[in-house]
Order: sequence, then structure tokens, then C-alpha cells
Amino acid sequence: MTYRVGLLLCLVAANLTPASAQVLALNPRYTSPNNIGSDEAPSITYVNGKMYLGWESHHKLHIVVSSDLAVSFSRDYDLQSDYVSNPSLASYAGRLFVAWKDGGGDIWINEVHLDSSGMPTKLDTNCCKAPRQSSSHPPQLFGTDQGMFIVWKGKNNGNLNIGQVSIAWPPTAVAAVVSDTPEKMFRDLENQISHAVMTKDASAMNNLFSTAYTSVGVSGRIRSRAEVIDAYTSGRLVITKAETGKIGVRQYGDFAVVVGEITVSGKEGSRDISGRYAFTRVYKRDAGKWPAVSFQATPVK
Repeated sequence: MTYRVGLLLCLVAANLTPASAQVLALNPRYTSPNNIGSDEAPSITYVNGKMYLGWESHHKLHIVVSSDLAVSFSRDYDLQSDYVSNPSLASYAGRLFVAWKDGGGDIWINEVHLDSSGMPTKLDTNCCKAPRQSSSHPPQLFGTDQGMFIVWKGKNNGNLNIGQVSIAWPPTAVAAVVSDTPEKMFRDLENQISHAVMTKDASAMNNLFSTAYTSVGVSGRIRSRAEVIDAYTSGRLVITKAETGKIGVRQYGDFAVVVGEITVSGKEGSRDISGRYAFTRVYKRDAGKWPAVSFQATPVK
């Protein structure tokens, strides 16, 4: 089934100054059928060229996807979550996340997994509850190129709280924190890359590496993005463990240079490449995201 959702905002320029624009019409062009209803407020976000519309029905998370800015939508994806109330969708680092509060007021922030075509496949419901945080009202999640943030109303004191979401890849814990540094953001990206190569996730690597990505590996071989992804997915290059140590970040406008150390276990063909490496990775900001454009690693003697 194809869903069509349209909102037309009509602005009349006559007698309006630039500071006093008024919304004169909000005209729905589509209403969902009776069997597709929302118990609570819907949420919408945009990830990698696709629009994601989510809502709760009977405490289950439902999502439909549009590739043409709400002209048409995919079928309804029921992610069979255990308990979702007032979901809030957000995009961060090319991934789709959702936050909600459960029946006890606890705040949950989890990733919605997408397949290679961008369609939802599952929701991580086994994690991740924000430690020591609860809300009396639905939280709101928001992703930026500097990190992902959440706002909520405290359950016990009614205070307004805003925090940054810190993510471990693969997700094992999510915590609301208030500090934000370039080192943290790019460490998150490095962890995402490590997780993608260890799990041979071609879709994630496509999102994390720019089309012009070039890698100079430990053997000295130069690979393009396509060659890197093929090497990992084919099993010619295998990483079973990757632990990023201390990193330094230098940002120059839309470019960032990350220099650090990483300890890996793995093989390239029959050659054991396990060990400690110094690496340099360059990122370039593009449409609010930071895909990597180059990588070089050198063994630490």
C-alpha cells in the first residue's frame, strides 16, 4: 500500500514584512486509512535522502518512509516494540534514532536499524535506557552535525532538562550528558566505523565513507571506497577487534583531521595484521554529516 501525505504552507507576501510572515493555510492532502491510526503525536525526520514518519499505535512503533518529500510513502513498518509511548525520531551520523518514555516514565533512546535501501528492519529494544533519568512528559530528540540532544521534563521535580546523547557502538549504553567536544563526536564516528567493518555492514560503510574515500592500509595498498567495502564484505580483510585509544582532533572549517591510535585484531588474506597502529583520518562536512574522505595507518613499533 502506498501512503500519500502532503502539507501545503501558503504564504501571502502582500502587506507582510520579512519579519511578519504568516501561515495562512495548512492543507492536508492525505489522511491515513482507518487501520493506520496514531495513539499519540507523530514524529518526522530526514535521514540520507529519505523522510521517516513515525507514530505509536497500541504502544508499538510504526514507521513509513518517503523518498520524494512526502509525495508518497512506503508500507507501514510495525517494529513490534515492547512498549513505546510518544516516540520522537531523530537523525544523527546518517542513522535513525527514536526516543520515548515507558509506562514508568523511564527514558529510552534506541537505534532503528535500516537495510541497504533505507527501510526499517528492527528496533533495538534490549537497550538503551538513559540512566537515572525519568520524565513526566514525552521527551524530544534532535540530531545535529555536532551531536544528538534530548529535552525532557523531570518526573519528580518538573524541571526542564536538556542533554547530549552519548552513544557506544554497538549500542550498549545511552546517557544524557551536557558536555560536547569535537573529540567526543569524532570518537563516536570512529567507533561507528569500527563497528561497521567488524560486522561487514556495507550500508553503514557507504554512509560513513564519502564517495571520494581513499584508504592507505597497513600493507601500503591504496583502496577506494568501493574497494574497501568489497575487501571487508568479501572476507579478504577481516577485523575482529578494534579499540580506539587517545585521539586528537583539528577542525578547519568543513574539514576535520583526526589523529590517534587504534589496536586491532584481524587478518588481510592469510597475513596477521593484529597490533597497535597510529592513524590519520580526514572528515569533510557534507549536508550536516561528517563522512570520512581519507585514512592512513602506520604500525607502532
